[in-house]
Amino acid sequence: MRTLVYIDGPAVPDHLHEWAQEQEGAVSWRNGQRFRHTDRRADRVVTDLPDVREAYEAEGIKVAEMPTLEDSSETSPRYVPEKASAGWVKIKDQQTGEYVDGESKRSMDAAQRRADQLNNE
Repeated sequence: MRTLVYIDGPAVPDHLHEWAQEQEGAVSWRNGQRFRHTDRRADRVVTDLPDVREAYEAEGIKVAEMPTLEDSSETSPRYVPEKASAGWVKIKDQQTGEYVDGESKRSMDAAQRRADQLNNE
């Protein structure tokens, strides 16, 4: 599946990079300010730009809403397990980029359970 993402300008916001990693297939970025015509090779288009949406919908191509920063934080858990050295699994805080002190586990299952508990607190 090929997804085209039309953004308002040349810079891709960080939360969209995270969102793109979760998508199936290739994700390509386009500057919506330079939109001239549709790309028929797209299986799916993501944008919040009305002119781009209208052009693709007229071609019968599915157009999805642009994920917001709030959407990204809701779908991505704050605490995630991450493999470490010597068979340990650490729990990483996605917001700070730091590891949670005292929360290393010996198995991925145990670390995932603890991360889930931290995410639900």
